[in-house]
Amino acid sequence: MNTSALKKLEIHKELSHIPDNQLDQVKECIETILKESKSAARSNRSLVGIWEDKEFDRH
Repeated sequence: MNTSALKKLEIHKELSHIPDNQLDQVKECIETILKESKSAARSNRSLVGIWEDKEFDRH
């Protein structure tokens, strides 16, 4: 089993030990991490075809 799968299993197991009054904090933390990772993925845009029909010669 790879390390990321093991980390996910450990996190999942540890989540069951978090007190109910702190579950909202954990959820907010996870949502923040997911938003940051999604915005980083969106910033990687493809530049394929930006010079198409601009009459540049290919060499």
